[in-house]
Amino acid sequence: MADETVHLNTLDGFAFEGLCARIFEKAGWGDITRLGGVSDRGRDLIINTPDCRKIIVECKFYSKKTTVGRPVVQKLHSAIIDSEADSGIVITTGKFSKSALEYAEDLKNRDHPIELYDMYKIMELAHEAGIDLETTDAAKIFLYPLLDAPTTSRTIHESMDEILYSHPRSVSKITQNIHTDVRLGANYYVLVSIQQTFSTAAGIIHQIDVENQPFLIDGCTGKLVDDVIVNFFGSPSITGDLPAGAPRTDFNINRTELQEHVKAEMQNLYARHVTYKGRNNSTYEKECTPTARNIEINSTRQVYLPFYFISLRVLNKEYSCEMLYNGRIAQVTRPTWDVCGLCDSDEKLILCNECGTVAHTSRFGSHGFECRKCQKTICHQCVWSARRLLVLSSRFCSDCRPANAKQKR
Repeated sequence: MADETVHLNTLDGFAFEGLCARIFEKAGWGDITRLGGVSDRGRDLIINTPDCRKIIVECKFYSKKTTVGRPVVQKLHSAIIDSEADSGIVITTGKFSKSALEYAEDLKNRDHPIELYDMYKIMELAHEAGIDLETTDAAKIFLYPLLDAPTTSRTIHESMDEILYSHPRSVSKITQNIHTDVRLGANYYVLVSIQQTFSTAAGIIHQIDVENQPFLIDGCTGKLVDDVIVNFFGSPSITGDLPAGAPRTDFNINRTELQEHVKAEMQNLYARHVTYKGRNNSTYEKECTPTARNIEINSTRQVYLPFYFISLRVLNKEYSCEMLYNGRIAQVTRPTWDVCGLCDSDEKLILCNECGTVAHTSRFGSHGFECRKCQKTICHQCVWSARRLLVLSSRFCSDCRPANAKQKR
């Protein structure tokens, strides 16, 4: 399974050079040096192979109907000779003219041959490198496995057991009517690289070096999703049809608009206010914000994240939570059973085995108790008190209360 997905129709010439560099690098061609720019003299990439060969690569990001002619191949041939390289490659998303093909064929028998890579060859090489190239708007939709009922119940019971003490019945024995609603959220999973150095007359004052960092972008708003969610879900790898009937949000921003949103979010995320000393020993300040050109989106995948909304009943009480599931781990979030139901305290908590209320226990002002006779966990609303030694009182459950016991309400 490919670990990157790139939509070619969202790239520009600069981003295409970066894509080609990653393809060669991940396919194991050797060390890749990127030179692209107005003064590259026909040399976008230089490949130094493991067998000590030097290859010059020229990248041409064109439409399908645009033709790469013989002059481009001739220019590269000159660059190969000037750079003392062994051979060259012209890569294009367009097509090659007949004269370009004939000239490259003639060079095969000379000292500095040049290979011509069209769209088919690029996709073949990308496949070897673990990069999936999308050439149409009909992109794959990536999904995560959905929770089943047994996993949901087990996860909720484990979460409640970690927080609540319940006696004599366990949480699972008194929990009922677990209901699950799943909603699918539209997101883009992107891999971003940023390399930029900020310099003044005093020297380098700041550097950004980010390589294939994963981010989730909300498909509705274009805003960054919290890192906790990104780290929990990880890279999506399953494609398929959406579950029938599951409510979902739509992708309100297309992949072209996504480029602008991602770059704006990255500029905001990595902007730094830098204080530095000048040569005259004076203190200066500078805003260091990565430029859009230096922010490369290496991979884009459309993914639906499943968010689960759970409701359940414990005896007479209703509780709820949200849940995340990435196919391996289920995690409960925002549970309503993690604080005392009578005062919102999160001290040591018990689960009342008579009404299902969560109550806290403490030395003073406790709302949770244990029956003196059977140790049943009970809350302030269900406890019965009986005086002993005139001053002290003992607390009982409804089954164990003595005749003189009174209920505290």
